[in-house]
Amino acid sequence: MLKLKSLTFEALRGATQPFELKFETGKKIAIVFGENGSGKSTICDALDLLGNGGLGSLEGKGLSSTTKYWHSTTRKATDIRITLTSTADSWSAQVIKGNCVVEPADTRPRVKILRRHQILNLLAGRPADRYQALRPFLAIESLDESERSLRDLINSTKRRLAEAGARIGENVETLENVWKQAGSPGSDLLKWAEAEAQREVAHLNNAISTIQEYQRITTAFASRMADLSTQTDADSVARATLEKAETDLAAALANAEDGSEELTQLLQAASHYFERHQNPEACPLCQSREFADGLPQSVESTLKVMGTVRRTLESRKAAERARETAASRLEGATAAARLSADQLRALCVTWPKDLPPATDVLQVQAGKTGWSQEELRRLIDSATEFRAAVESELSSRTQMKTLLRTVRDALDQYKHNILQKTELDSLLPRLEKTNGMFVSERRAFVDEVLTKIASRVGELYEEIHPGEGLSKISLQLDPVKRASLDVVSEFPGATAPPPAAYLSESHLDTLGIAIFLALAELENPSDTVLVLDDVVASMDEPHVDRIINMLYDVSQNFAHCVLTTHYQPWREKFRWGKLQKGECQFVELGPWTIIAGIVTSKTTPRIEVLRSHVRKTPPEPADICACAGVFLEKILNFLADQYECSVPRRRGKPALRDLIQSINKKLRGVLRVELHDGALSSGSVAPVVHLGPVLEKLEKFANVRNVIGCHFDEISFHLNSADAVEFGEMVLQLAEALLHPDHGWPASDKSGEYWSNSGKSRRLYPLKQPS
Repeated sequence: MLKLKSLTFEALRGATQPFELKFETGKKIAIVFGENGSGKSTICDALDLLGNGGLGSLEGKGLSSTTKYWHSTTRKATDIRITLTSTADSWSAQVIKGNCVVEPADTRPRVKILRRHQILNLLAGRPADRYQALRPFLAIESLDESERSLRDLINSTKRRLAEAGARIGENVETLENVWKQAGSPGSDLLKWAEAEAQREVAHLNNAISTIQEYQRITTAFASRMADLSTQTDADSVARATLEKAETDLAAALANAEDGSEELTQLLQAASHYFERHQNPEACPLCQSREFADGLPQSVESTLKVMGTVRRTLESRKAAERARETAASRLEGATAAARLSADQLRALCVTWPKDLPPATDVLQVQAGKTGWSQEELRRLIDSATEFRAAVESELSSRTQMKTLLRTVRDALDQYKHNILQKTELDSLLPRLEKTNGMFVSERRAFVDEVLTKIASRVGELYEEIHPGEGLSKISLQLDPVKRASLDVVSEFPGATAPPPAAYLSESHLDTLGIAIFLALAELENPSDTVLVLDDVVASMDEPHVDRIINMLYDVSQNFAHCVLTTHYQPWREKFRWGKLQKGECQFVELGPWTIIAGIVTSKTTPRIEVLRSHVRKTPPEPADICACAGVFLEKILNFLADQYECSVPRRRGKPALRDLIQSINKKLRGVLRVELHDGALSSGSVAPVVHLGPVLEKLEKFANVRNVIGCHFDEISFHLNSADAVEFGEMVLQLAEALLHPDHGWPASDKSGEYWSNSGKSRRLYPLKQPS
């Protein structure tokens, strides 16, 4: 069984400074008392974050994300440190990238936390909220995950089924449109589509490719013929230019001296020579040095005189070059046009039979020496005329190919979608049947759990509200909705009403606690830390006493129980020994500040306060009398209640005379307490304290000092120091006899023979007042 030793944490919510809560050995319940805002919930948050990876205290508060509010406002999320130590192991937690990381994770302690808002969700919330409040206790995470996955698969299958149906409709609509374009042949759309899908498209592809090749060749042929025409015209112009240049040259020569043409050519050659050799030493032709000086200038002068002949010669040379270029280009254009003509003829020779015949094109043939320009022009004219006829064939065949492809694709998709729909139609009922089995099993399991805990809830509720007849509680799953829980009870005159309709707030609180405890007991309670965060504030004192006793009993099944409260009577019960301190650790928190963070305070039991006053040197009569007087009233009230003594009714509080005298002489004569503080050896008897003599001394003491009619706060006016100490010691004797420091007052009559406390360490006799 898990036994806790300490819990330390820092930078978490209100823990602006490190805080440590040490758990006392052997005490399974730790009551953490503090005013609002003292840090009680932060202690619960530390256990929640380490055990469950989140902070339930922030849920349901309208926060989109709670992670960024985990750390103290003066610290960072990465500063959060939590350590829980037990006798067997130790766990540490810190926040990394918004996630709580616990080491070691495999032995992470189980922590079950109940907060006020969970009770409201459980009993006053919507049915879905009630179910969610119970869900963490049902241990159905894997079943829920499997059911969720199966439900997602069912929804996905339904969507795919609807999509398949929609696609089938689209496929049929496509086929119908194509069928109508084809003239609605036949009466059965799908049979027609099947037949069309089986049609060969090779002849269509061949015809289409042939026409496209014809278009390409004729386009190229037309372009080459245009180029041939251009080059032919250019050649004619070059020929005419050359003829004119020769005519001009002949006329110039006729007017010049004989040999002027040859002389001009010679002089031009000499001019070119002298451009590179400007000052020759001898004539380059005859090597004579006599007239070498000034020879270049003489050549240029002669050329100027013969300029007309020279210009005509140059014009003829330019015309000859232009004629050669034009002839060459004409030859290339003619060859390219003849090549296109040959390609066109070759294509027409292999012309498909299902196309209009290319007869007119084939009639135009080349001559014996190749294609003449006239033959080429007749061929392009015929080819251009035939092209218009075959282009309409291209359009119709391309459209037919597209329709066939559309029919084939739509039919293939139709078949695929029909097959998918058939498979989904078969799968969906099996999935829904399997899901029904999951739901049935989950409901049966949860119903079994709820039925099992319902009786336990009734038992726990009856312990807190005995004899009220409201312990028959039923937790029922909604048979229609998946995650919906109804909590019903019995109430006079009402049929299965929800508890929130008739029960008081305190009754709802205790019912919520009872349900929570019953759920927490379901799975490994011996390894579970139970946490109740401020859930009993609305209860009155008798019910708080009962819930404390119930928690003492229930906590024995758990590793540890941490209960936080700001309920002031709990602190007073601890101070007066009303809590079973042997099983209960009481921790008091002081006021919280942002600098100091969470701090502990100290509540000293009243008996310890009285003992310290009595032993103080020098004594303070007022302090002794005040403390002893209060304790004496408490003791006398306790005895009067246990034995149902008659106390006179007065307008104010009963005076000491009233309380002491209510314990009559017969009862005083038999009042005794057996002290069982340790194991008794064989044959020995427990020490006994007789209360009657002490009460007699107190009554006589009061009579002598004339304070019998006073209240405790007036006693100090009538007693000196020695008397005050004696008075305190007598009250302390009574208190030590009746009150055990760990097990409290002897207030239980379950033995049937005496009144005893929780550990039976104090046994008060007799059980009933003597008659």
